[in-house]
Formats: sequence, C-alpha cells, structure tokens
Amino acid sequence: DRDASVVVLVNNQPAALSWVYVDERHRRADHDLTGTARRFRRRGLARLAKLAVIERSAARGVTTLTTENDTENVGMLAINDALGFRPYAVVTEWVKQLK
Repeated sequence: DRDASVVVLVNNQPAALSWVYVDERHRRADHDLTGTARRFRRRGLARLAKLAVIERSAARGVTTLTTENDTENVGMLAINDALGFRPYAVVTEWVKQLK
C-alpha cells in the first residue's frame, strides 16, 4: 500500500523501509516487511519507519495491525515489543531437502 508504506531517506538515499498492506474494508493492516540497509543499522531507522506506518495506518481507520517476526531477529523483536505488538500465533515451518 503506497499510501501507508514508508521509505526512510538519509542524504537522499534509501536507508530503511516498512511496507504494509491495508485492508480498509476490514480495518486491518499487515506489515509485510521492515528493514534497514546494513550500513544504516543501529540508528533507529527501522523503528522510525514502523512508527510512520502505524500513524499512517491509524489515519486510514485501521484498528488492527499485524506483523511477523523471525524468532532469531532479536533487534526487530525488541522494536515490535517496544511499539506494543504482542504475539498471537506461532508458526513452525518445515523443510525436506530433496536430492
């Protein structure tokens, strides 16, 4: 959703982003991706991007915003926790390597 998603620029260069899909009919939105380019990490840019997405989503009437998180990404887990996201489901993915 171009109206709710965000790209953070540093010196006119893309540094971080937060993409979101908004379902206005059901007043829900889902973060599809949030990330920061490696050279711009540890500056709070992912948090800034997520905050902007939260504000833009709320302005469009969204009442429920979901996101997904890799359980090993402690940085993003900390950001999501600090922003008030709470776990509601755990997904386990399985893989079988075929020869």
